Amino acid sequence: LVFSQGQGAPYDNADFRWGITLALNIVDLSMNIFSGAGRAAPIPLLNNTSYLQEQYTKPMLEWLENFELDLGDGTTIKPFDTGYAARMAEKTGVEGTEEELQELFGVGWWKHDPEAAEKLLIKAGLEKKDDGWYFDGKPFTLELSYLADTEWQAGRTVQAAYNQLTAFGLKCNITSKSQATWDVDGGTGNYYLAGYWPSGGITTDLYSALSGFDNQLLKPLGETGSGQGCRWDNQQ
Repeated sequence: LVFSQGQGAPYDNADFRWGITLALNIVDLSMNIFSGAGRAAPIPLLNNTSYLQEQYTKPMLEWLENFELDLGDGTTIKPFDTGYAARMAEKTGVEGTEEELQELFGVGWWKHDPEAAEKLLIKAGLEKKDDGWYFDGKPFTLELSYLADTEWQAGRTVQAAYNQLTAFGLKCNITSKSQATWDVDGGTGNYYLAGYWPSGGITTDLYSALSGFDNQLLKPLGETGSGQGCRWDNQQ
């Protein structure tokens, strides 16, 4: 699930993106994709292959466990959830050692915490009323997109996320796009929250997967450049 941060507020606000993340339940998402099969990728730039989990995710585990979010009301949360593999094993009936379960399901993902999600969305400038969420005084609708004819895992994720975010209380629209349409929309940033592969990382040489995140390659919304379409702009 990738945000088009070039769309401006609230999509360019990290608190908004974290709020959406913590509103999602990764166990149910995973069950909707391949009946639970798959290794969760907590680092969004990497497809969490066995190699990359050993080289990057596991060495970052202490950092991930201590990472904190400010909820904007004087409280914080450590959002990383190391219990994901054990819950998936129970859900799917798989048995194994902790190491074997981590190999199957990953070392963790982000917590499902609707209360913290609400606080983060409010911190990002949204307002919750009896009839739904508002932003800048207007009803807020989140548009989710997926590819109709390819990248089936991402499409199933979007459909499951639509159900979860609607149940959370957000008004959502969901649209499918053809590959031809997405080839333009993905590059120009013409989407809001979409399901697609933003990078690769299936080989030991990550340069080809990560080079597009060089912020010197970013183009304004509506233009196609050689950088990534989500327009994440990191000065480093």
